[in-house]
Amino acid sequence: MISVDIFSKILVPVDGSKPSFHAAEVASTLANRFNSEIILLYVVISPSQYEYINLTGLLHLNKLILLLRMQKKSLEIGLKE
Repeated sequence: MISVDIFSKILVPVDGSKPSFHAAEVASTLANRFNSEIILLYVVISPSQYEYINLTGLLHLNKLILLLRMQKKSLEIGLKE
């Protein structure tokens, strides 16, 4: 027989992904069954600037390199004039 206190609190880390939301749904089912408290912990990854750009798709590394090369050419042309 399961003790009622075994699931008095359920910690659920959530990062915005589908699997984490599924875990929250499972935790909700358990909480209803055992009259438990759910504690949601929002997990944030703290990537470097370049990883952030790559992860978010805001700027792909190849695009960044291309932009830097274009900027360099623009500066070189401006210096020659």
